Amino acid sequence: MNVRYLILYITWMLFPLGLQAQMAPDFTISDKEGNEVSLSALRGKYVLLDFWGTWCQACMKELPDMKRFHKKHREELVIISVDCHDEERAWKEIVEDYKLKWTQVRDTKENSLAEKYGVSVFPTKFLIDPDGKILFRLNGENKQFFKMKWKKDVK
Repeated sequence: MNVRYLILYITWMLFPLGLQAQMAPDFTISDKEGNEVSLSALRGKYVLLDFWGTWCQACMKELPDMKRFHKKHREELVIISVDCHDEERAWKEIVEDYKLKWTQVRDTKENSLAEKYGVSVFPTKFLIDPDGKILFRLNGENKQFFKMKWKKDVK
């Protein structure tokens, strides 16, 4: 399947809540080291929000692909992985064991990013443009995402 058609399909079929082309909800949350991460501070950069959990088989299966994707695109894209529904200890162990080098944050009930973004399927990814607008949302596991030449294919 042509990647452009795939993106059109994703946009048309898998984009619930009418969030496409809307501003991404801003947030400030602490990363694994306790540093504050704010979406508004990343304006001017492409941001990939990746909602996942250690309990999610598809999420865990994607980790090697995410590592390769990060290595390939780390200069042009900020990746923020948002762990959901895990105990802090389990989350930190997986991040350490798998050597996940990009920004890692943990969703909490007090400041739920999953709720803010309407996430109920895992994994879910949002690509946010440099102006803070959501370009697309991808629900569930999709190997094609990691093969995409994201900057060329999304524009």
